[in-house]
Amino acid sequence: MTNNFPYKKIKGELYWLDAKSKSGWSTKEDLKKLEPATCITSGWIFEETKDYIKTFSTYSLDSEDGSIEFGEILVIPKQWIINKECKCQKK
Repeated sequence: MTNNFPYKKIKGELYWLDAKSKSGWSTKEDLKKLEPATCITSGWIFEETKDYIKTFSTYSLDSEDGSIEFGEILVIPKQWIINKECKCQKK
């Protein structure tokens, strides 16, 4: 990692809810049991606003100019965040 790396590491893990779907026929009992997925993210904070947080979990440095390329990018609405562990600004 470079000394000039401008992004903060997520402290701990970020727990958040995401939509879950099911195709095909389901019973009423199946539908009642369906709940959102709990997701866990770690990595770095790219950008944060009062409404969302942008994260990335992988990056690479270009060997020629040192520019950063990002992988595993997420934009998570803060209303979806369910844990208090994340040291990010809550809404």
